[in-house]
Formats: sequence, structure tokens, C-alpha cells
Amino acid sequence: MLQKDLLLEFEFNCQVRKLSPRTVGNYKKQIQYLLNFLEQKYSVTVPEEVEPTMIKRFLVTMTNLGRKEST
Repeated sequence: MLQKDLLLEFEFNCQVRKLSPRTVGNYKKQIQYLLNFLEQKYSVTVPEEVEPTMIKRFLVTMTNLGRKEST
């Protein structure tokens, strides 16, 4: 399954949980940052290829860009 398909599944799950459209939109935006990072930096488009180090590098990159930890 491609990561973009997982994002759609996540969005559906949020809707089932009756989260507000604004909350769902914010979650999607944050996840999209991660997916774009993985694709651009590592050419990863399927979840099975994601490694813990990639996630850690994403977190460090976001911190270096001044993003809050809550993001």
C-alpha cells in the first residue's frame, strides 16, 4: 500500500472518530510534511521502506526549522 493510501485511510479513521474537519486538516498537513520528507530525501513511497532513523531525521529537521515539538 502506498503512503498516500494510508493518509486517506487515516483521514477516514478521523472522520469515523468524529474529529472536527479543522483537526483532521491539521493532522493531514502534519503527516503530509513527513510523507514529503520521506519521498524527497529517501525516495520512500511505501511504509515498509521507512526506517526509524528516517523518522528521527525528520524530527530533527523540523526542530531545526523552528517547528514546535507538538507539531
